Amino acid sequence: DDEAEDDKLQGSSSDSGARLSISVDRAGLYSPPEHSHEPSSDSDLVKHLKSIIKFRSGPISIAEYMEEVLTNPQSGYYMNRDVFGESGDFITSPEVSQMFGELIGVWAMCLWEQMGKPEKVNLIELGPGRGTLLADLLRGSAKFVNFTKALNINLVECSPTLQKVQYNTLKCEDESVGDEKRTVSKLCGAPVYWHASLVQVPSGFPTIIVAHEFFDALPIHQFQKGSRGWCEKMVDLAGDSS
Repeated sequence: DDEAEDDKLQGSSSDSGARLSISVDRAGLYSPPEHSHEPSSDSDLVKHLKSIIKFRSGPISIAEYMEEVLTNPQSGYYMNRDVFGESGDFITSPEVSQMFGELIGVWAMCLWEQMGKPEKVNLIELGPGRGTLLADLLRGSAKFVNFTKALNINLVECSPTLQKVQYNTLKCEDESVGDEKRTVSKLCGAPVYWHASLVQVPSGFPTIIVAHEFFDALPIHQFQKGSRGWCEKMVDLAGDSS
């Protein structure tokens, strides 16, 4: 009877221990969604975006998401293929008719004259696409020698693939002038330079800037007004995303 009573007490003590639990209030902590580690069929770009979000343990801005999608060196939309024209995804007005670029050339020459016909002027195009607009501009103004001699052409283009397309469209050739090597457009004889961003374009000259259908392709921040005021929209992973 004593042994049976001891067993009963031990069992009661064991059961009581099994019910013991400790809880921690995590209401104020960030809880990222759980992610499985099973193989997926995601593209390299999607995997890259997921890795950024996981590394930060939180969402990224829409601007950063757009920048990666558009200009990621390996997988960005604009970086490794020609997306313009009949063989691409969309067509812009310079691809429809040369008249558009020629009229921009007339505007540029008038502006140059209003500047006082400076000996040197920076002609900058932001996001030149295939270079069609600029090629039409230069062909249309080629007979106005004083204008074309004043031009320093600066193309702001981050895509190596599109830079090569622009090089061919503008009928560029590389030449040496003394110890200096430069690229020249045979459409008008003006030197052509490529830059990854606007801040890299040399300053100090009067400047004419062309930016056709450029700003609508830039990364943006989005904000939404709610009951607690303005909040920025972010991009995060879905709860079942791997």
